[in-house]
Amino acid sequence: TDVAPGTVDSIRITAFPTNITSITVGATTYTSATFPAGGITLAAPGAVPAQTITVDPVNGPVSVGITFAVIDNAGKQSATTATLTVPFTSASIAGQVFNDANGQFGTPANTIDGTGSNAGGGLRAVLVDGAGNVVAFATVPTTGLYSFVDLAAGTYSVRLTTTIPTVGAPAPAASLPAGWANSAEFLGTGAGNDGTVDGILGNIVVATTAVTNANFGIEQLPTAGTATAATQPNPGGTNNSTSITGFIGTDVAPGAVDSIRITAFPTNITSITVGTTTYTTATFPAGGIAIAAPGAVPAQTILVDPVSGPVSVVITYVVIDNAGKQSAATGTLTVPFTSASVSGIVYNDANGQLGSPSNTIDGTPTNAGGLNAVLVNGAGNVVAVTAVDASGAYTFADLAGGTYSVRITTNTATVGAPAPAVVLPAGWVSTSEFLGAGEGNDGAANGIINGVTVATTSVINANFGIERAPLATPATTSVPMPVIGTLYTLDGQGANPPVPAANDAEDGVLGAGKTIVVSTLPANTTLLYNGNPATVGQVIPNFNPSLMQVQVTTATNGTNSTSFTFAYVDAAGIQSLTPATYTLNWGVNLPVKISAFTATIDGATTRLDWTTLMELNNQGFAIERSANSRDWKEIGFVNSFADQGNSNEQLDYTSYDRKPMSGINYYRLKQVDLDGKFYYSEIRKVTFGDAKDRITIYPNPAVDRVHIVVEDWDEIQEVRLTDTHGKVIFKAKEASAGIDITAVSQGMYLLQVEQTNGQVLSFKVIKK
Repeated sequence: TDVAPGTVDSIRITAFPTNITSITVGATTYTSATFPAGGITLAAPGAVPAQTITVDPVNGPVSVGITFAVIDNAGKQSATTATLTVPFTSASIAGQVFNDANGQFGTPANTIDGTGSNAGGGLRAVLVDGAGNVVAFATVPTTGLYSFVDLAAGTYSVRLTTTIPTVGAPAPAASLPAGWANSAEFLGTGAGNDGTVDGILGNIVVATTAVTNANFGIEQLPTAGTATAATQPNPGGTNNSTSITGFIGTDVAPGAVDSIRITAFPTNITSITVGTTTYTTATFPAGGIAIAAPGAVPAQTILVDPVSGPVSVVITYVVIDNAGKQSAATGTLTVPFTSASVSGIVYNDANGQLGSPSNTIDGTPTNAGGLNAVLVNGAGNVVAVTAVDASGAYTFADLAGGTYSVRITTNTATVGAPAPAVVLPAGWVSTSEFLGAGEGNDGAANGIINGVTVATTSVINANFGIERAPLATPATTSVPMPVIGTLYTLDGQGANPPVPAANDAEDGVLGAGKTIVVSTLPANTTLLYNGNPATVGQVIPNFNPSLMQVQVTTATNGTNSTSFTFAYVDAAGIQSLTPATYTLNWGVNLPVKISAFTATIDGATTRLDWTTLMELNNQGFAIERSANSRDWKEIGFVNSFADQGNSNEQLDYTSYDRKPMSGINYYRLKQVDLDGKFYYSEIRKVTFGDAKDRITIYPNPAVDRVHIVVEDWDEIQEVRLTDTHGKVIFKAKEASAGIDITAVSQGMYLLQVEQTNGQVLSFKVIKK
């Protein structure tokens, strides 16, 4: 002020103002270094400066003191200085970055809270003006707190970024460190958010007071893992797997995985079922399938129907935490499915369990011309059916775990229906079954393997042994008319009837040396083996046809044939399925029915008695004798007592052998018809004392003569003396005077006495 008529005409700032870095008067800026020593004078009519005066105050809420003097229109300044104090408020923006683990879904909801965070470092808060340029930026510390001070009034925005900004340059894009996401932004406390989760908080109006609680919510993203689930057997067909588990998801505490989202239709499946809803490629949602999964464990059952074969199903998914944020990268759960299968081979096992090595299924693979392999479950129903191929192989693939049985059959089978019976092609039989390689069998040759357990790996060598049973060959042959006692040897030698035989597809013709079984016996003859009557079911190993005979008996009278049945056992131990009939046919009934035939010793003779009950065209009976039952000699003939050889009444006959042989005598009757046909009776045997008891020689050793003592020389046919080389020295009809050996050399000789009955007695004679 000035007393009128004086007026203030200018002012002089006498000192560099306090709490500033510079002062600008008009167009000239002064710092403490450039401030004039005499101050700055400027026109100021009425103390109002004619030039603009501005200062750059130091930061903070400070007061700038400008010391000045006034100068009047007389050019005189005030005696004392005055001070103009300019107070500056600290206009600022402040806030905090929170690790808001539950985002807007915590309690209370729609609230930014948690613990302060800088996302591990490298995070910056950037102040941006209305033109989109950087006004200031601050590095966010671990507490998450940031502030911008000494701000000019205006409308700003704040963003979070990992990019180092440049003041005055366009603002960088909002960004967070890897693995972090924005959850919300809000200017204020309590519930609320700016509606756009983007790491930018806009419309912050600065006047003269501090703006606080410009807060950001961020959170660390969960991580979806890569895992492989437990291996499962492929259930095959349109069947679902067992429940899929093994998803992996992690989140940094206090965050937690809250759900998963399957992002794409899994590979190698035809459908996926979540809970009760099934999805195919056509119905799978574009945004995937979200499933509540606390701790990454789905709250609903997840099943898949894999394609056939040993495949791996890959499920791609993300995990979502309790802030509603999903993992940045997808994880995968691989579910391996094995082609759990059952396979085996059907063998034409020609020697069954009896080959070498024994108790082994081997041979040539076969399908026997048409076999099906049928897989049966524990309920007895068909699970699968497949044809056995020409190489004998079969396979059931893509099986669910469980216990099954396998059977082979020519019957057709329907999946889901009860299993069909085991039926093999005609002539084929089971020899054994075995689950495994090498020696072993299941103990029941029935075309069924039980207890086939399927888990996650293939079951192999479910093998079957089958073979064709031998075919016993029926035989009918004509033989000469027999008589009681006739023996037919079934060896095919000469005129003998043929050998009972069989044909075996694997072993060829069966006969001598094989195993034959007597199935039934003849009704009117006796079947003998090795001289003994055969029995029903008799098993004859190493069969010798020469020992098998049919003997005609009195039961044969009045018949014209006889039959029995037989079977063979092949190398596999399999018996003919149907016995064959072996028939001997002599065309007409026996002409003479002999009811009894006996041979008894009567003194020095043999008495032969026989009885006929019927005779037809009978000439009579030749009586034959043998010392060995092979070589026979006729010793008499008895004519028929019947009128012209015909009778229906009992006729009794008797005859004698007046000169039986010493030792065993065999007798048989040769019944001769009027037309010359003949038949033999049964054989009878008697035994007399040894002829050596009735014929003796002396002396022995001898010097000049050997004497022979014989009861009746009429019974002697010839006497012979030979040396050791077989040279005959003496031969005569009778030698009652002895044999002169004076001229023969010393040594051993053989003296033989042949009787008229054909028996020959031999003596060793020593000449001294």
